[in-house]
Amino acid sequence: MSNGLGRLWVAEYSREQDCYHVDQLGRTIRKNMHMVAEKRNNDYLMFGLFQTHDEAHDACTRMRAIHKQRGQGGCANRQIAPEMVTMEGGPGNG
Repeated sequence: MSNGLGRLWVAEYSREQDCYHVDQLGRTIRKNMHMVAEKRNNDYLMFGLFQTHDEAHDACTRMRAIHKQRGQGGCANRQIAPEMVTMEGGPGNG
């Protein structure tokens, strides 16, 4: 993606796999386009957009700590309150 989207980073969470993922926005969009074209599910949810890989990684670390604090083991009934996520600083830094 030549419009600068490749320079932005996303933080994603997979409920099914109970794991986090950091990737470039352009690559995430291409992956999602491929999934749509093949009519496949993608259970990763993007919960943040960041200027650097480190910021996105830190957001995943904070979200993981929130899950741990809530005693949320496994994937069942896991929900993230929208007010905990901000686009600038990630969870809890809004």
